[in-house]
Amino acid sequence: MIREKKIHLCPDCNEPKRQHIHTWLEELFSHAPHWNIPGLERFADWWFSAVLERLFVRLGLARWNDHIALEQLQLRSACFVEEAQKRNVPVAVLEGPNGPTNHFRIAVNGRQFRFDGLPLAEHVLAPTISLTDKARTRAALKNGGFPIANGIVFWFWQKSAARRYVEHKLGFPVVVKPRNGFLCRHVTTNIHTVAELAAAIDYALEYSPSFLVERYIRGNVYRATVVDAQTVACVQYVAAHVLGNGVQSVRTLVKEKNDSPERGVPPSKRHVVYKIVVNAMTERLLREHGKTLDSIPPLGQRVWLQRDPFQALGGNIVEVTESVHPENAELFRSVARYAHVGIVGIDLICENIGVSWRNQQCAILELSDIPCIELHQFPSSGTPRNLGAAILNMVYKYYR
Repeated sequence: MIREKKIHLCPDCNEPKRQHIHTWLEELFSHAPHWNIPGLERFADWWFSAVLERLFVRLGLARWNDHIALEQLQLRSACFVEEAQKRNVPVAVLEGPNGPTNHFRIAVNGRQFRFDGLPLAEHVLAPTISLTDKARTRAALKNGGFPIANGIVFWFWQKSAARRYVEHKLGFPVVVKPRNGFLCRHVTTNIHTVAELAAAIDYALEYSPSFLVERYIRGNVYRATVVDAQTVACVQYVAAHVLGNGVQSVRTLVKEKNDSPERGVPPSKRHVVYKIVVNAMTERLLREHGKTLDSIPPLGQRVWLQRDPFQALGGNIVEVTESVHPENAELFRSVARYAHVGIVGIDLICENIGVSWRNQQCAILELSDIPCIELHQFPSSGTPRNLGAAILNMVYKYYR
């Protein structure tokens, strides 16, 4: 009898825990002196990928396929490829033994261009700041006069120094997050005690050898995506919740919501929102409001099931572009121009996106170099925004 080897998945990453070795090594290597030139790392990745692509194609291990099955692609790429197909722009995907990869080829004006995930116009718009390293991003944004939260980066051997910094200088509440990473992986917010701080640091260090400690700012979290420093779309992340109807229990309401085909399990390629996670935080929030999973909330009462609005915990995505204050939209465009990128995702925390950032406490949390444009095209509610079309317009502009 052959025993199947049990794979231990990280509950936050939804990937094998051994993947954390890769994220550690990747970050340590990225901080080597020869990677400190803005844009060099991305260029090296592109060059290395191009060499491997040609090698694999020649060896028959990969092939270009222009008959693309959209359902097999990452949703962000599918949004763009579908728009290109509508306009009869030839796009091919590089396929390997296990199906489509994240490498694409597009033909514009008789010339072929390659891109990963989304076309970023990197041959024209080389980024001037790092978008993956939160510490370097923070420093660049601060130098540019953009709003950020106070904070410092520490390495894994500096846990005591981080505690002293919070206790004697920064003050609670705070947020702890890995220096690198995305999708809010291994992030802990609204930390109020030394014990919570120690646990949050250990949690971040599972993913990364260094971590960022910054001041916690209360408010709503928004994701703005900017294309070509012009088109702006914005969604609000809303923590997992159910609405009472006076008849069903919280448990039943959660099940009904999770049974919706629109909700998947991360890291699903085909879903924007995921099933609500019921855990210790859920029970704590219910207990604070005198409820349990078997309580029946009255009609219209919103019952919060998670504190943080993370997608992986079952949060909703609400399209709010029409509510964005003009000065906030210009803030997003200014960040894109400052970073000199074709596409950028900007996470902003503030109380109200309809009020100018100048008139409220706010902070840019992080930037994303290949943002999830599907958030805007398939929100939980609100008017969908077709950023695939805006990106294709940018392609016509720069890919000649």
